[in-house]
Amino acid sequence: ALVAAQTLGEAIVALRNKAFDLVLADLWLPDSSGLDTLARITSATTCPIIVLTASDDPGMRNAALAAGAYEFVQKTEFDSSVLARLVRLGAIQARTFRSLRQSEARFRSLTQLSSDWYWEQDGEFRLTFMSSHMGERTGLAAADYLGRKRWDLPALYLSEADWARHRAQLTRRQPFRDFEMQRRVEGRGSVWLSISGEPVYNADGHFVGYRGVGRDITPQKRAQ
Repeated sequence: ALVAAQTLGEAIVALRNKAFDLVLADLWLPDSSGLDTLARITSATTCPIIVLTASDDPGMRNAALAAGAYEFVQKTEFDSSVLARLVRLGAIQARTFRSLRQSEARFRSLTQLSSDWYWEQDGEFRLTFMSSHMGERTGLAAADYLGRKRWDLPALYLSEADWARHRAQLTRRQPFRDFEMQRRVEGRGSVWLSISGEPVYNADGHFVGYRGVGRDITPQKRAQ
């Protein structure tokens, strides 16, 4: 179904209340203008956005695409055939996005079956995701780690040389297995963790970070 919004405010409300396959956006609206319009729309949806504008600024197209637009169309070039083509392409892109999200959800679900928790790091090795099972298994708070690198927080018995070897592995984009560390837990003493991970690349082959799994190995360590 087609939904029309006359202002950016109306568009944001619609995007938050309903799932769409495609957004056709004019950058110049009564309550917003230029790339600010695009920035606010991209923050409200993950579906493809086609920018429609009368601007003749030669740098606007590249700026819009860099800011997240799927396509950029001049109003003078816009007609029913162009719209039909873009809608078809946008629908294909939307189905691809949904398929990727579903595949990622299945991947995370499967990793939970074979480990205690799942985690992700960005290209700067900052933790961006830790499944809730990490806190349930260990008592550690994910909020203390998200946005930080593992070596930003203290680990018992790991020296700077140990961390340097681990960082070197990551810098070389190497997978790693069973990297062990001991963390203090409020009111519980400490827990032992075993972390394994692999590098992740996007469709263009560019490195975007790491993802992996973790296990609580405290009982084994205490038995030893």
